[in-house]
Amino acid sequence: MFQPKGRVSILAGNSRVYFNESNEVTVDCQLMAFDAALSCAKKIQESEGYLPRISVAFDHLGIFRLQFLAEGLTNSQKRNPRLNNLHYSIQELYETVSEKYQIALCEISVIHEDSARQHLVHILSTEKIPENIFQRLVTKVHVEQSKKTAELFNRTGDQKLTCGAITKEYFDKAAGGKSNADEFLEVFFEDTKWSRSFAYGRGVQLCHMLGLSTGIRLNLVNAFGEISRGEIIIPP
Repeated sequence: MFQPKGRVSILAGNSRVYFNESNEVTVDCQLMAFDAALSCAKKIQESEGYLPRISVAFDHLGIFRLQFLAEGLTNSQKRNPRLNNLHYSIQELYETVSEKYQIALCEISVIHEDSARQHLVHILSTEKIPENIFQRLVTKVHVEQSKKTAELFNRTGDQKLTCGAITKEYFDKAAGGKSNADEFLEVFFEDTKWSRSFAYGRGVQLCHMLGLSTGIRLNLVNAFGEISRGEIIIPP
């Protein structure tokens, strides 16, 4: 694997969590992407002497901080959860891979959809976004659908946030944010209905259009753990 020069951060998959019909926490887990990401992190640790910033993204139904965190957390842990702060039924899915590479769950940050949407809504309400970028961040929906999903999408009127916009937020946070960004972000993901290559490509474009200086590489992982590596995309 080509190792870029400069500090690297890693996004270790985009899983999905929700309550099933029996009111049990259910996770559609991108374990192959998680495994590939931790393997990459371990190689960097062994060759460069530091453990990269590692994050996992979670799409979800419901309110993440109220439904999917462990009990007894501090306010700081609730605001910035790690994998070991999640409900145990979520933690245990990742433990085997974590132990395999000797990277503790407490070393891995959680990025969740609620936080991404809230931050985007704040950006849209407080910053002047060029129209060509704004059109990639939001999309129109039918009035009936708007009424049904207004709370889920954190919006008003007939607009909702696009998948590319949410993905852009995942990338921004995984890289450390604009004020603390690492030089390169390695993204590992699987081709699932909530995690598509097209949306990921849009996410990279939006990151760079909105000022993230980090180079980003998309690594698609299949069901056998084989990795299709993209090129590192550098902001213009």
